[in-house]
Amino acid sequence: MSAYNDFYIDVKRTLSAMQPLMVLAGDKYYKKSVMKNGISHFYRYKVSQKINKNVVVVPDGSIDILFSVNSENPKAVCYGSPLNLTDINYVPFVKENKEIFGVRFFPGSTAFPSQKKMADFTNKSVDLSSILEKDDDFNEEIRIFTTRYLEYYRKQVIKEKESNLYEFTLKEIINSKGKIKVDEISEKSGYSSRYINKLFNEYFGMSPKLFCKIVRFQNVLKAVTLDEKIIDIADSFGFCDQSHLGKEFKAFIGTSPKRLNEILKTEDYQKRLCIVE
Repeated sequence: MSAYNDFYIDVKRTLSAMQPLMVLAGDKYYKKSVMKNGISHFYRYKVSQKINKNVVVVPDGSIDILFSVNSENPKAVCYGSPLNLTDINYVPFVKENKEIFGVRFFPGSTAFPSQKKMADFTNKSVDLSSILEKDDDFNEEIRIFTTRYLEYYRKQVIKEKESNLYEFTLKEIINSKGKIKVDEISEKSGYSSRYINKLFNEYFGMSPKLFCKIVRFQNVLKAVTLDEKIIDIADSFGFCDQSHLGKEFKAFIGTSPKRLNEILKTEDYQKRLCIVE
């Protein structure tokens, strides 16, 4: 019980979810890391004229809020993690020549809008146009959003025991890079695996086992973008062999690690991704 009882709710998250295929949707993709207050990072890009289909996203366990900017009729949509490779055609303004400003939360959490749970967003979207304030400058957009968001975030200090268990489960999964089993979380927390599964599904809209797979996939995805050797990746993340890694990876992104690496190099992924300090 000690690991659960000693857990502090505001633990810093260590996983910043990646969407490399979204980066390829624009000629330049600007990213500013935050890694606090529930926010992973902000991003902005203009959907390229070369895109002849919808922008594709992969499972990441996160919620994003997307804003259309430079528009006479600006829109804001909140969408949750897909459960498999999908295009975001449920966000209609993400199309050619549109400027997009986005906020990505930590996997498994959002405080905005505060009355919603993760389960309300998983594999779907919710219109949030009423929160939109328009600006064309990336840093100013970040300031405007952060000011409004922190009003919600500071009010959402979760004290209920059940919510603490949900956050504890998130922490264990993320810190283990998705390699932990629900039975291990049960042993550490003192709660049954059945209860943890029920609670996690209620809050998140997916099972802890599936979230473990998504977290492991996101960590593998990062390793692939860093051009690490496939055999080393398989060993680091507990796969039986490269074939096992390839099968699980393909289930989430539709291609093999090797092929994705080739695509990212061909499409100049590293040059498109612009880190803003």
